[in-house]
Amino acid sequence: MSIGPNVFGILSTNAAVIAIAGGPPTAGIFPGVLPQGRTAPAVVYNVITGMPENVMDAPAVADHEIVQLDAWALDYNTATALREAVRAAFEDQPVLIARGIGAKIIAFYPDAYEPDTKRYSRSIGLSMWTGR
Repeated sequence: MSIGPNVFGILSTNAAVIAIAGGPPTAGIFPGVLPQGRTAPAVVYNVITGMPENVMDAPAVADHEIVQLDAWALDYNTATALREAVRAAFEDQPVLIARGIGAKIIAFYPDAYEPDTKRYSRSIGLSMWTGR
């Protein structure tokens, strides 16, 4: 199962994320890259690596993926607030369990600044399990 709908579903329904990045239908949550012309703040997510949770006597029942989540904004403080909102969304275990997802924050990646777009990025790594 692709994690994209799960990442979007969790973030686009979280009040703190919506307050910063906006909610559906124009939510600032994107797979891969920030679209050309999209204004910040926004979240971009990418699967870094993944593997099936194999068992010996049956097909894998779940997939385990490492996801990078980048919080983009026009200033460092907003990027930080958005990253913290994203982090809190994935630490809300009852919401995750209700969706059949397991997730834990596993890394804080280096901060970035894009001089051409004048945007700041704060990033986290997420270890995520989804049932098939």
